[in-house]
Amino acid sequence: MVNHVAIASVGFAVFVFMGLILLGAEAMRKTRGESSLLKGQRDIADEYGWGDFEGFKQHPQMLMVQVLGLRFATLAAFCFTCWHAASAVNFL
Repeated sequence: MVNHVAIASVGFAVFVFMGLILLGAEAMRKTRGESSLLKGQRDIADEYGWGDFEGFKQHPQMLMVQVLGLRFATLAAFCFTCWHAASAVNFL
C-alpha cells in the first residue's frame, strides 16, 4: 500500500507539471502571431542559421501536434495516478 501511495504522489506531481506545460503550449499555439517569446526564438534561429527548423517547430500544425501530445501525456499521468490511488485503497 505504501508503494502505491508513493507512486500515486509522484504521478500526481507529474500530472500537475504536465498540466502547467500544457497550458503554456495552448497559450503559445493561440497567440503564435504576437508572441514575443516565439519572435525571439525566430530571431536567434535566424542569427545562427537555424531558421528553417524553427519555422517548422512554430508552424501551426506542428504546434497543434505538440499540444495534442501534451494532452495525451497529461491524461496518461492522470490515469496512472488514479490507478495507483485505487490500488492503494484496495489494499486497505
